[in-house]
Amino acid sequence: MSTFRPCIHLRGRENDAIVIKSYEELDQIGKSSNSNFLLERNFMSKQIEFFFDRDYTKVMNLSEKLPPINRKDPLMVTRLMYEGVASLTLARQTNQVKWRNKGEDCLEKLSKWLGISEWNFAHNFYLVQAEWSYLNGNLNAAEAAYNASILSAHNHHFLHEEALAYELYSIFCFQNQMIDIGVEQLRMALEKYKQWGAIKKVGKLQLLMEMDYPPLLHKLMVTV
Repeated sequence: MSTFRPCIHLRGRENDAIVIKSYEELDQIGKSSNSNFLLERNFMSKQIEFFFDRDYTKVMNLSEKLPPINRKDPLMVTRLMYEGVASLTLARQTNQVKWRNKGEDCLEKLSKWLGISEWNFAHNFYLVQAEWSYLNGNLNAAEAAYNASILSAHNHHFLHEEALAYELYSIFCFQNQMIDIGVEQLRMALEKYKQWGAIKKVGKLQLLMEMDYPPLLHKLMVTV
C-alpha cells in the first residue's frame, strides 16, 4: 500500500473509500515483522514525494536514516539518481563539501550501473552528470547531458523520468538566463507530467509558467 501514497501525492486526488496506512504505520509493521522489503519500499515512497516536490533537504535527511544497501537491485539506481540530483543541487546552493562528495559518489555508482544496462540506466546517469557539470561551472557539458538524459528516457520509454529531465533542464536554463529555452523545456515537462498523470505536479509547474522572470528565479532557488 505504501506505493499508493506517492501516486496520490502526485495526482492530488484522494479517495475516502480507500484506507491507506501512514508511512509511520508501515514503518512500524516493517520493523515488527523484520520486513526489510517493506521498510525499503516505504523509504522509497517517501523519497519519491520529497524529490518530486524538490524538497532536497528532506531527501538527504531521509537518506541518512537508511544507508544504501550494496546489492544489485535496480531500485537502488532510482535512489542514486534522486540523491545525486539532490546532493549536487544542495552543493551548488550551499557550497558544502559533504554534498559534493555525496553527489560524486552517486555519479560513480551510476556509472557502474550504466555498464550493466545502458537501456535502463543511461538517462539516470546523464541527469546526475548534468547536475555535476553544472556544479563545476561547465555549462556546455551540463546542457549536453540534460539533452542526453531526455533523449535516452524518451527512446527507452521512461516517461516520468523524461518529464523530470525536462524540468531540471528548464531550471538550469532559467538560472542561466536562457529564458526562451527554459520556457520551452518547462512546457515539455508539463506535457510529459500530464501524460504520466501527475496532475498535482502539473498544477505546480503551471503556476511557475505564469510567473514573471525575477520571482520565478527566486522560486526555483528555494530548495533548502
